[in-house]
Amino acid sequence: MNREDIETRYKKWWEMRYCRNAGQDHQPFKLVKKVTFFAPPSGVYGGVELTYADGTKENVFQGSTFKPRKSDVEVEQDELK
Repeated sequence: MNREDIETRYKKWWEMRYCRNAGQDHQPFKLVKKVTFFAPPSGVYGGVELTYADGTKENVFQGSTFKPRKSDVEVEQDELK
């Protein structure tokens, strides 16, 4: 997978959904307007920034992994299932 493929995957997971960083139960879910993956061209490692509808930005906390995992962000629709 190259950098663009990885960014597309993150957008599929989180863009235009109500999200928050995992484990942040005290924070409300907010609508993600833009997902930005920043990494070298190889995409072997990197980070993700979420831009919310209210204009605030937040980096996805990824712990000790090279790239954020799907489980690093909670999606409200997933919680309702």
